[in-house]
Amino acid sequence: MQGTPQSYSIKLGNEEPSKWWALGLAIGIAIMTIFSGLGAIVNLLMPYDLLLANWNPEEPGLFPENGTSEEQNSWNASNEEWGIYENVTNMFDEMQGGIAQQFCFFSLFSGVIATIACTMLIQRDQRGFKMAGAWLLTSLISQVITTIQYTKITSSLYPEDLAWISAISLGSNIAGTAICNLFFLGIILVCATKHKGKTSMPESGFHINKKLPKSNSE
Repeated sequence: MQGTPQSYSIKLGNEEPSKWWALGLAIGIAIMTIFSGLGAIVNLLMPYDLLLANWNPEEPGLFPENGTSEEQNSWNASNEEWGIYENVTNMFDEMQGGIAQQFCFFSLFSGVIATIACTMLIQRDQRGFKMAGAWLLTSLISQVITTIQYTKITSSLYPEDLAWISAISLGSNIAGTAICNLFFLGIILVCATKHKGKTSMPESGFHINKKLPKSNSE
């Protein structure tokens, strides 16, 4: 005797995505923002004067044209040390002044965007991933500007015939920053895609409520 057909329903609807696609990204952004803020504070409060406390070269004065070769060599060494001291002092003054304040401003502005993004991600709002992208773009721009300014300041320490070292350093730093941010952008895109979950498939007699006959033989 043949049994009655039984109905089998294959469920192919939306699946609830894991909350950690959003929460994990929010935690990562929060950690990076906290360390960026701490770095800005340390840079602003760095006691650069103490770093030069034990270095007090004397200004060499006029070149001893009628002096001995030993006196002239000594003057050349003193003049070179004095030039390095002035360059380092000017560099520290610029770092402690406008550069440090600008770094704090960028860090604060980026932190505000990061706070908004983290709040939306914790609430599992899909728009939080767009805010995370905005935070990443702001962070990238601030890093590039800061890198250019720091390179201009430190370039004064190189002789004119070694100025190419500063250019190579600037290019490598910007390239490294861009690569790191592109990698993090990929993480944001993956998390955003995974957080959306699977899209619902259109109804079809093929896979929605498909009745599969099953026979029972005695």
